[in-house]
Amino acid sequence: MTEKAPIDAALAVRGRPPARPLKRESNRVIEVPIDYDPRTIIGEGASAATARGAMNALHGAWVKIRDAAADQSVELPRLAKAATGAMERALTASDGALERIDAQMRQLESEIVALTQPRVDPTLAAEVRAYWREKGWANGLSEAVASDARTASAVLSAPPYLSGLNDKQREVIRQLAVKAHAADRQAALEEATRAREKIDRASTRMIEIVTPRIREWQRPDNADLTALEALGNG
Repeated sequence: MTEKAPIDAALAVRGRPPARPLKRESNRVIEVPIDYDPRTIIGEGASAATARGAMNALHGAWVKIRDAAADQSVELPRLAKAATGAMERALTASDGALERIDAQMRQLESEIVALTQPRVDPTLAAEVRAYWREKGWANGLSEAVASDARTASAVLSAPPYLSGLNDKQREVIRQLAVKAHAADRQAALEEATRAREKIDRASTRMIEIVTPRIREWQRPDNADLTALEALGNG
């Protein structure tokens, strides 16, 4: 069994596939996309702050690898070892941030449900659903849901047909309830979702760009030179 290179082993732990090798003629050039500057993460919530911390780690390692690679005096095997360590630390920071953001998102989702579906006496909830099933959702249900979270809870906590709704109508009611009773939590959730996507894309892109270079630096000799040396040693 062939032993994985250090960078490949670090990626395998995270379930990441090896990146495709790039052409050798530019093997010291590292691109650092401007999209992954920490300042591109917008928001003041906990998730945005977590994402900025992770992006600082990713971007900082990325830039340092790029600058070191541009120095022609740096030996490639040494560069590969240093870049592997820097990249693995940055990806570890990214993984930790994603876990924390996921936890923050679950908490926000739980709070949204609590605010839009507060506990309602089961008998009352059944009466509310029967009332709107008979009256029809177009005859004031939207206004009732926006003004009274108990109405929203009665409708949202049961199958939609019990309130005379289909799935699409129920989703409209849910969105109205969120807007009326949990708008701040929903805004925080959307901010967290954007922050998470940004970190996930950045770490994936870093792997795609940097990993092939590290692999080349670990094996700097080309096939022709290796064959020539073999002849001399024969």
